Amino acid sequence: MGRVHTDNLEPGMKLTSDLLGPRGILILPRGAVLTGKNIQTIKIWGVSEADVEGVSEADISKRELSRIDPEAFRKAEERTNFLFSSPPRTPFTEELRRQVFLEASKRYALGDSFGDYEPAELFRDSAPGDSCDDEPVPSVQDLVHNAARLSSFPDIYFQISQVLSSPRSSAHHIAEVVSKDTSLAATLLKLVNSSFYGFPAKIDSIPRAVAIIGVNELSTLALGISAISAFKGVPEDVFNMRAFWKHSIACGIFARIYASLEVGLSEERYFVMGIIHDIGRLVMFQTMPRHMVEATRLSVRKRLPIHIAEQQTIGYDHATAGGLLLGSWSFPPALAHSILFHHRPEESKSLTETTILTLADITAIGLRMGRSGTYFVPELKREAWDSIHFLPSAIGPTIIQASRQITEILTLFLGKEEEE
Repeated sequence: MGRVHTDNLEPGMKLTSDLLGPRGILILPRGAVLTGKNIQTIKIWGVSEADVEGVSEADISKRELSRIDPEAFRKAEERTNFLFSSPPRTPFTEELRRQVFLEASKRYALGDSFGDYEPAELFRDSAPGDSCDDEPVPSVQDLVHNAARLSSFPDIYFQISQVLSSPRSSAHHIAEVVSKDTSLAATLLKLVNSSFYGFPAKIDSIPRAVAIIGVNELSTLALGISAISAFKGVPEDVFNMRAFWKHSIACGIFARIYASLEVGLSEERYFVMGIIHDIGRLVMFQTMPRHMVEATRLSVRKRLPIHIAEQQTIGYDHATAGGLLLGSWSFPPALAHSILFHHRPEESKSLTETTILTLADITAIGLRMGRSGTYFVPELKREAWDSIHFLPSAIGPTIIQASRQITEILTLFLGKEEEE
C-alpha cells in the first residue's frame, strides 16, 4: 500500500482505503478500481492524495528522477545549498530542503529556472539610488498612524466588520452586505468555485456560498480580498506587486493546507493571514523605498533574514509594522498577533497558530514562489516545530496540492499575465 498524489493516479489502480473529500464526504470506497472518470471526479473535489495498492509516491518520484539529466541534479544541488545556508535544525526544514531539491531538479530538467537571479537583479532598474541619507525614517508608531490615515480600506470592509460585531447578525445579513459590492461578490464566487474549494457543483449566489462555507469563513475571505484591493495602487517602479502578491497568495494557500492538518483551526483565517502577512513591507516601501532597498542589499550581502536586515537598517521590521497596522485597522487581534510574530513564532503567546503561518512563509520562500524580500530559507527553531502535530511527510503532498491553486488564485485576484 502506498499514498499517491492525485496527479499521479492512473486507471486500474485500486484504493486500499476509503477516499474522503472535504468535511469527510465519501467519494469512493475502499477496494474501488479507478477509472478515468473517477480520477477526474477526485480532482474536482480537490482531494490531494489517495491510498492505492502496490505503488507509492516515493516509487513514482524515484522513477521520474532516474530520467533526469545529471547536469540538472548538479544545478539543483548548487541552488539548494545556496538557499539553505546551514544544516537543518528541525525535521520540517530537513524535509523542505529535500522537496526543494526535487522540485529544482525537475524544473532544471525541463529547461526552466528555479527563482534564479544574480544579486544585481534583485532590484528593479527604476529603484532609487544607493544613498538614503536624505530619506527620513519615521518611528514605527508614526508609520502606522500615517498608513492608517492614507491607505483607506473599501467601505465594505467596515460594513462587514460592523455586521460581525453585532449579536443580531445572521447569515442573511452577511450575504446582503457582501452582495452590495458587486466586485467583491464576483471575486468571492470565483474563489468558492475554484480548485481552492473543489466543490463538485457550481455555487451561483452569495447566500448559497454563506450556507456552504459558513458566515465566519466567508466574512474572513471578504476581509482578505478587501486588503488586497486597498494596496493595488502601489507604483510598480517602487515594488514588484505581482511578485509580492504571488508570494503572499502562496503563503496563504500553504497556511490554509497546514491549518487543515491541525485540529480546530479556521482554514480561511489562515488563508487571509498568509495573504496579508507581509503587508508591513508594502507600507515601508511606500514610505522609505531607499532604506528598504538598502535593507535588502544588506540581507543578501551578509545572508541575513530580511527582518533582521530591516531592524539593522531602519530600527524595526515589516512584521512589527504590519501587526501594529492591522491592529489599528481593527483586524481580529489573533490575526494581527500572528503576523506581528511570524518571524519569531517561539515568542508568540499563540505558538501553534503563529508557527503555522511561519511554516507557510518558509515553504513559499524555499520554493521561490513570488518574492518576499528574503532570498535564503529562514531556519525554524525547535520549540516552534514541537508545537505542530502533523508529520514532515505532509510537506510533499501540500506542495503539489498548493501548486495547482496558486496560479489560479493569483489570476483570480490580479488577472492574467503573459509570463508569471
